[in-house]
Amino acid sequence: MRKWFIVFMVSLVIISVCIAGCSSNAPSEHATTQSKVELSKMALQLGDLPENFIIKERSERTTSDAAKAALENGWEKGYGVTFSRVDLNQRVGTEITQDISIYPIEKISHMLPVIKAGYTQQWGNTSVVEDLSDPKIGDQSQAFRITNTYDKSKTYIIIFNKMDVLETFTMTGITTDYETLKELAKKAASNVK
Repeated sequence: MRKWFIVFMVSLVIISVCIAGCSSNAPSEHATTQSKVELSKMALQLGDLPENFIIKERSERTTSDAAKAALENGWEKGYGVTFSRVDLNQRVGTEITQDISIYPIEKISHMLPVIKAGYTQQWGNTSVVEDLSDPKIGDQSQAFRITNTYDKSKTYIIIFNKMDVLETFTMTGITTDYETLKELAKKAASNVK
């Protein structure tokens, strides 16, 4: 009987230690995967862009700026900047947009296909949407090209997430350069800490 009592007491101690370990004050996964950088500090600066670009718009995003699917997936806040360059000789322009959003970490990976589906739905009737190889930016990324069937203009889009931050980069216009967009997205990913 004494042997049984010792086994019982040892079992209680092990269970108590396990319970104490489970209820410790260790940070949750969500807490350790949240970016600590202010959204405006994650945005690219004019000096990050190729020559002759200007800032067209730079602003905090509100819920009225977020798509319905974003809000349904827990969109919390956002920030965006648009750069533009106009070639007066050829009368063509190019725009690069960086859109930064914060989502709950458990929902962020679902957003990449949701965003692509939104672009496909928006542009699908007048354009061809084609996947590009994974640019391998952040924790998860994807890229695709949208070619307008009328004027053959191209829009390149890169989406990536890192921690609780999701960023969408677009470059549109007659003169576009996917490699430049990819380098800008990589630089932006390094700003997420």
